[in-house]
Amino acid sequence: MSYILLILALFLLTFCYLRSLYSCIIDYQVNNSARRKRRKGQTLIEWILYRRYRKVIPRILLITYFGCLIFHLIAFVLAILFWVNHLEEIAFHHFRLTVAADYGLIFILAIAFYGRRKNGQTYAKVERWIKKRKRQR
Repeated sequence: MSYILLILALFLLTFCYLRSLYSCIIDYQVNNSARRKRRKGQTLIEWILYRRYRKVIPRILLITYFGCLIFHLIAFVLAILFWVNHLEEIAFHHFRLTVAADYGLIFILAIAFYGRRKNGQTYAKVERWIKKRKRQR
């Protein structure tokens, strides 16, 4: 049972990390007024699937996001199946694989978007990989 809860906690960690990175990208691409207009009336499904921001976020990052969602759904179902069938050893190796995949993804994205300000604070330096969109009239 603990593996199931730990996989759920890993999913929440990875989900929050990806959401914060994509929020930085959206903030970089879209001004405050346009962002507020797009958020107005947004449903939960649109929020989860980034339907209103598909042109703002690069395709490879969207594929990473949806791949992460699918990967964690499969990992969660497998963890439940291992727990029901009392396969603790396989569940342990499954959990280790999930941890390695999550931390590998977070590490790669953290290195790719790493930035440091003069005062020592770190932030997601999205301008390194993403070009500023031109204003649409």
